[in-house]
Amino acid sequence: MVIPRGSKVNESRKLLDLWLPPDGAGRPIACLATTFTFDPDFFEGDCLARFLGLSWKRGEGEDLAFLIDQEERLVGVHTTVVVDRSLNPEGRSLRWDVLPVGLRGGVQHAKVTLLVWDRLVRVIVSSANLTTNGYRSNAEIATALDAFEGSELPVSLFGDLLDGLGRLVSQSPADGGRQGPKQRALETLRDASQRIRGFGLPDRGRNDLRLSAVFCEPGRPALQQLDAVWRGGPARFAMVLSPFFDAEDGAKKTVAGLMKRLTQRGDVAVEFAVPVNTRMGKAVVQAPAVLRSAAPKRVELTFRTFQEEAEELRHLHAKAIIFESDEWAALLVGSSGPASKKWTLEEARGRVTRCWYEGAEEVQPGVQSGGGEAGEGGRSEARGDCAGPGYSVRHAAAVEAAG
Repeated sequence: MVIPRGSKVNESRKLLDLWLPPDGAGRPIACLATTFTFDPDFFEGDCLARFLGLSWKRGEGEDLAFLIDQEERLVGVHTTVVVDRSLNPEGRSLRWDVLPVGLRGGVQHAKVTLLVWDRLVRVIVSSANLTTNGYRSNAEIATALDAFEGSELPVSLFGDLLDGLGRLVSQSPADGGRQGPKQRALETLRDASQRIRGFGLPDRGRNDLRLSAVFCEPGRPALQQLDAVWRGGPARFAMVLSPFFDAEDGAKKTVAGLMKRLTQRGDVAVEFAVPVNTRMGKAVVQAPAVLRSAAPKRVELTFRTFQEEAEELRHLHAKAIIFESDEWAALLVGSSGPASKKWTLEEARGRVTRCWYEGAEEVQPGVQSGGGEAGEGGRSEARGDCAGPGYSVRHAAAVEAAG
């Protein structure tokens, strides 16, 4: 996120904290979450319990009392988890739905959560699956977008996000004319849309900050959607944070797509922030060597080691990319990594992922590359929160401390 020099850096927020009802949010109404891998017990005992405002969680006292309290609060609260049709999770509850979606030539890979309270609607876009590892062990990235009376976020941003979720839900099997999981999910989206319109959000956002939902679907690669938030001349700097890269030809196509978004004249710099493992006493960079050879010679290429916590090992799972020019910067966060099919190519196959772009006027960074202490993070003007377990790059595009 964009943090002017000298700004106060907020304390870290855990991913699970984003499921807690903010002050004044009112009673819980509905929840719709998408994930690639899924742990029903974790979702019910940790995520859903926080959303419902339970003062305790499973394992604290009598589990039976916890379950009774949770069941009572779930009455009238529509809850849906959207997964790929290949997933058949066990341990699901009769009080909430698991909705499988089948995507022709692809898989459901989005990690978006819609939380609806009486007086506030929150959309969480992240890289984290609804699993214990995703929320407690990995280094992830996430942002929360809140709609409420007085919010400065444009209504169109939430409309785009809800429309994307609606297209995803529409890929699920029909309910056969009855009030089934698909209809309940669509009802959740209609309710959220109606509440957001009632909040009186502005039609347009600020001139110095542009926000856009990115739907990485077949035929809609992520990098082509940068224009929705970009302003001015081409970028001169790009930073890519990811634990995964395509091999050989795929990596070459990713680099080629990246180069198309950068200026073709003058100095250009690209940084890759990647995990490094130790094998037989040697450090092994988890990125293909072709990333270096595929870049033109005029590009200043740098590889940076993802800085892990000294006290506990967190595996990098976050994905982000930053573009910068002399007057503008854009940040992409979400579940889309630098795979050629998702970032650059218009192919019939691929994964459906959900991300969002933020574009903003250039300012001096408040946290330098590799700088921030464990637990530092930043709050954007768009009320999107991120926090870092030890790696911050340029405009504090930080990694979420998931524990």
